[in-house]
Amino acid sequence: MEELSTQDTLELKKATIIQAAMEVFAKNGYAKGSIGDIAAKAEIGKATMYYYFDSKEAVFMEAVKLAYRRFFEVIENQVASLEGFEDRFRALVRIPIRYIYDHLPILFEARNSFPAAYVAELEALQEKGRQRMRDNLHRLFLEGMAENKIDDRFGFEALSNVVHDWMMMAELNLGVQEKQIIMQKLEKEQDLLIELVLYGILKRG
Repeated sequence: MEELSTQDTLELKKATIIQAAMEVFAKNGYAKGSIGDIAAKAEIGKATMYYYFDSKEAVFMEAVKLAYRRFFEVIENQVASLEGFEDRFRALVRIPIRYIYDHLPILFEARNSFPAAYVAELEALQEKGRQRMRDNLHRLFLEGMAENKIDDRFGFEALSNVVHDWMMMAELNLGVQEKQIIMQKLEKEQDLLIELVLYGILKRG
């Protein structure tokens, strides 16, 4: 069996700490989760913890980044495993809501207690995630049009924007001002929303 290099060993230890941090924050929340709790979960000493991370905030950010990576891996793998536009669309809309509820509520608690530098990093990470979700929606609607599943009246840009904004309203860590901005966008797009609903429920023929 090939021995791990020093760098591989360090990365493995760091990954163990981040996984432990995710479990501690998920169980205790950000405010009550401590460096000691994380070290105990990772089965290492606190001194070793500080070799890898200089603060609770730093390890929290790494845990959040890992949660985001897993979030998109789960969504994109499940969507890719399905056949047909309808099933892929249902999965892309349904999975994130449950996953965010189960795995990412710690963002809401941490938002108000982070130092300014980490708040900026957290917000940048959130925006990157939102863009990736928009990209997934764009790609899916383009595939739906290629499969001749989407009415030509609805451009994929408009569809993806409306669906994305609708999904964003359920995001737990959005501030009041952000939700107001999204609501204003949805109000501007309400005619398209109404058409989409009516197109799905009206009898034809």
